[in-house]
Amino acid sequence: LIERETNKTMQRDINIFFRSLIFAMSTLHKVEFKSSKNIMSLYLNEEIDQRFNDCESDKVFSEFTKYDEILFNGVKVKSFKKVLSSYKKMCMEYFSSDMETFTHGNITLENLLYVEEDQRIIMIDPYEENVIDSPLAEFSQILQSSNSKYELYNCGKAIVKENEIKLELEPSYGIDYFNKIFLLFLKDNLSTEDYITVRLLEISQFIRMLPFKLEVDKNKMILFYGLASYLFSKLENEVKEIEKTK
Repeated sequence: LIERETNKTMQRDINIFFRSLIFAMSTLHKVEFKSSKNIMSLYLNEEIDQRFNDCESDKVFSEFTKYDEILFNGVKVKSFKKVLSSYKKMCMEYFSSDMETFTHGNITLENLLYVEEDQRIIMIDPYEENVIDSPLAEFSQILQSSNSKYELYNCGKAIVKENEIKLELEPSYGIDYFNKIFLLFLKDNLSTEDYITVRLLEISQFIRMLPFKLEVDKNKMILFYGLASYLFSKLENEVKEIEKTK
């Protein structure tokens, strides 16, 4: 009973935070300007291909990406490099936006402060990082935290042995509840194409960070490569189900 009441209180607080976050993001994204659909090609070149090129000289990482399949927390998935062409094809197929907006640039949950007393969101550490300056990119960075649990994985210590990666996370009711309502918001407010684009960009966040992780922790670099592989495998299955219902 106590746990149930605690969860209800948490849900109420998260709902209030969620509304404040959506209001803050929509205010930021109101300023629009015309762009080009070809921006996705630039994004893939700069944030996927170039990031891999930056890491190729590292022997440990290069050897790991040669595996056809990897085990991520016991789940067998295709190594991301082996499905890179499929990933790029999906990005080009589903991205259709020709408008850009003002953006934060790195709007993960760890870059947000919440003033509970007046239900106010303070965005910290804003900088130009998106290449695609779009709400879709911003939504993907929120999912990087809530759906892919970047901050939780980043605090843990991964075990890497041959093609296997292990880092089990403890359940987090608050993050899972926030993620549930955020995903529902995206599905209710975006077209199918834009929703899939957000999920594709979510995956790209973990490729973009690889050179930075190379400098500090190679196991973390391999962990996030494995996470990207796992997320794309899940998304492919989700897209198949979505296309069946069309």
